[in-house]
Amino acid sequence: MSGESVGYHLRYNKYIERRLFSELLLRIHRFVDISEYVYVGFGGVFLEDFKAMHSDFGIRKMLSIEALLYIQERQKFNKPLSCIDCLHLTSGEFITKYSNNVDSNAIIWLDYASPKEIKVQILESESLISKLRAFDIFKVTFNCSEKALYDSSGSESAAIKRKKRWDKLKGRIQNLFTAVEDEFTEDDLTRERYPKVILRLLQDAVGRAMRSSPDLEFLPLSNIVYSDSQHQMLTMSGILIPKSAKEAFLSSLRLDRWDYFIGGWQEYSRVDVPVLTSKEKLTIDGHLPAEGDEVEISSLLPFSLASSSEETELLLKNYIRLYRHYPNFLRVVL
Repeated sequence: MSGESVGYHLRYNKYIERRLFSELLLRIHRFVDISEYVYVGFGGVFLEDFKAMHSDFGIRKMLSIEALLYIQERQKFNKPLSCIDCLHLTSGEFITKYSNNVDSNAIIWLDYASPKEIKVQILESESLISKLRAFDIFKVTFNCSEKALYDSSGSESAAIKRKKRWDKLKGRIQNLFTAVEDEFTEDDLTRERYPKVILRLLQDAVGRAMRSSPDLEFLPLSNIVYSDSQHQMLTMSGILIPKSAKEAFLSSLRLDRWDYFIGGWQEYSRVDVPVLTSKEKLTIDGHLPAEGDEVEISSLLPFSLASSSEETELLLKNYIRLYRHYPNFLRVVL
């Protein structure tokens, strides 16, 4: 599935994005008790998000789905809690079997990685959402790196690369292409704009999925883009809500006070923090919290964190927003 061999301790941005998801769930928990939900995800070898769900919310019913048998066998050996069931299934097989007649609500995270399977991933998301019920929580992650469509180290012009990326996207999503062809062009297949193309594809799929549930509405709550190793990833988190309860739900969560609330399909937040040494982190943290002081804080370091001062300031701006979630990794001898 996803992340079968790379731990969160090597993926700062993904770790932070996961903590932001827990922060969102904590707000939802004020409105509806999620401790009795079933949690479903792609656990990988480390099952980190499962440990977090149990630790943060006391969730006891958890399913990890894994297509690779050797990974599933490692999961069963390494699983940290007895309440995790490690299933040897593809995401498609799980969705086909899934029914909204289950005993409890669900939090389901489809953590996709392969950029080549974007059409299948969109259609699986549509199929699953059509089976969800009121107050179920859905999260999905896609590869949104434009270079994963087409990249070349040769002398091709930027315009030629964009044209080849556009043709590649059209070939990959086929009949789904109609959802984006009138709103986007090949010039939108950039680092900043390509996530919006995928969000539009997902919005169209959600619209189709909700046709059979006229009393429910799917609310996208958070769209986050982050870099994961060499790839850019997009995560959307949302909830199915009765239309009659929407106003009370949004008021209770006070999402207008949460920096990462989006509430729509057009925009996203970016998580992109620098990898800091302990000394660098302690130096910066000694001047936080701060508002808009990335230029002043950058002067505390007698070097740049990136190849340009602009990029350094952008990294520090992100760090100032997210330092509370920044991981601290220490070597421990077991």
